[in-house]
Parts: sequence; structure tokens; C-alpha cells
Amino acid sequence: MKPIQLILLLLLASISRLGAEVVCTESENQIVITRNGKHVLSYQKTIQIPDGVPAKYGRNGFIHPISTPSGRVITDGYPMPHHGHQHGLFFAWRKGSYKGEPVNFWEHGRDTVRHSKVLKIINRKQRAGFRAELEHISGELVILREIWSVAVDDETGHIDLASEQRNITDSPLILDKYHYGAMAIRGSRQWFSDAHTSAGKGATK
Repeated sequence: MKPIQLILLLLLASISRLGAEVVCTESENQIVITRNGKHVLSYQKTIQIPDGVPAKYGRNGFIHPISTPSGRVITDGYPMPHHGHQHGLFFAWRKGSYKGEPVNFWEHGRDTVRHSKVLKIINRKQRAGFRAELEHISGELVILREIWSVAVDDETGHIDLASEQRNITDSPLILDKYHYGAMAIRGSRQWFSDAHTSAGKGATK
């Protein structure tokens, strides 16, 4: 390769990187990350239950919508009448026990997962994202404290999510082997032709 060709390729690569800008912004109800001005994801800080959905399904501390670079939404929230307890990209243990009592953070009941607080909003030259604290609760007792570190890469648009969980009580939480649970993604409503609700604003439909 001739030197002039190499210089042109490096220049084009630099221009391409400059054109891919990722930005993370926070509002009262959510955190939104955009890339090149287009929606990538929204993290839901507050409970916003769509019309027609039972209040028991209310939840926060999840990511929805997630959008492709073309603007297509690939997640769903409160997809009634199917799986109203599943919300976008979320983390919940399905089966376990605490002090001899069963716990199930996956389905809604006395056990749940909720957003606690935003720790940091990150806007750097090549990555944008946030850190948030969540709580896994049984009744009124917080058992697990979870930290999400979420970032979007400016060049590739890839979403990175790391979860750190710590039992903050003096008693062990026993998590049983189960065929589903933990980190999960609720796929698009297109999986079911009769799904009719989708909580979470900020995406290009």
C-alpha cells in the first residue's frame, strides 16, 4: 500500500469515528442513550404501567426500549396478554430460598426488583452510559444490592452491561438451578400477534 493510500484510509477512519457520537442523558423517569442522534436504549427509573395492565406487574430497573441502528425496537415491556411480568432487558432470579422461605424475583408478588438510584452518568469521547443501583427485595427486606454498569460504544454501537450483586444481609440467599431466570431479554411484540402494550418511551417506532 502506498503512503498516500494509507493516509487517506486513516483520514476516512478518523472522520467515521468523529461522526459516531454517543450521548447519555437523564430525566425524571428514565436514562436514554443515543448514537448519532438515534435512540439506542432507555433505562426505566420509575414505574409506568400502561393502560389495561394490572398494577401488580408494575416494575422499574430495566432497559426498554432497545433499538437497532435503523430504529427498529427489538424489546417489549408489559406484553399483555403474554408475560406481563417481563420487561425489556432485565435481571431476576427465578427460584431460591432465604431463611427457609422460597423467593422468586422473576414473577411479581412479594418478591421483586426495583431501581434504587443513579450512581453516575458517563459521557466520554468514545463511550456513553451510566451506573445504577438496584435492589432485590423479599417483602420489605432488601436482600441483594445490584450495580449495573451500562455503556454504548461510539464506533460499533455495541451495548455493554455488567451486573454486580451482593447479599447485604447476614443470612445466605440460596439460588437453585432452574431452566430460566437471571439476565433475560423480552423480545419484540412481533413474537405474538395479539400483544398490545409496550411501556417505555424514547424509541423511534
